[in-house]
Amino acid sequence: FMGILQPFSDAVKLFNKEVFIIYSSSYYLFYFCPIMLFFLMMSNWLFIPVITNIYFMNYSLLFIMIILTIMGYLFMLMGWSSNSVYSMMGAIRALAQTISYEVSFIMIVLVVMILSETYSLSNFMKWQVNLWYMVMLIPLFMVFFISVLAELNRSPMDFI
Repeated sequence: FMGILQPFSDAVKLFNKEVFIIYSSSYYLFYFCPIMLFFLMMSNWLFIPVITNIYFMNYSLLFIMIILTIMGYLFMLMGWSSNSVYSMMGAIRALAQTISYEVSFIMIVLVVMILSETYSLSNFMKWQVNLWYMVMLIPLFMVFFISVLAELNRSPMDFI
């Protein structure tokens, strides 16, 4: 099947490999949070207009920002549900880092939304057919790129 099913078989193998049961944790909440995080992250792909929107929404850019903000709090809830002091401290640290980078990320997206006068990603895509915003706002793009790297916990910002 040309390797298409390989990631799914790896996911099944990973989930079935070894189950640690932490007796002091809130079992259902501890296992609910990663599943909810996965579905929230996958739901962001519904609003990205490739050829046509799978789900057309006038406020799609705002909805994506809300989902990305909620995900930080689910990380905190996951750390709290383990009933361990160290995982809770790690979750608080991750949440503080996420919130600090999300402030600049949201401000940059708001500037671009104000310039394009729309909250929809499909209209935003149509707006920059002639000239990309990346070319017009190079300093803002650099700050946006750093914020995205921090949001993804990539190489200079992988503190956790």
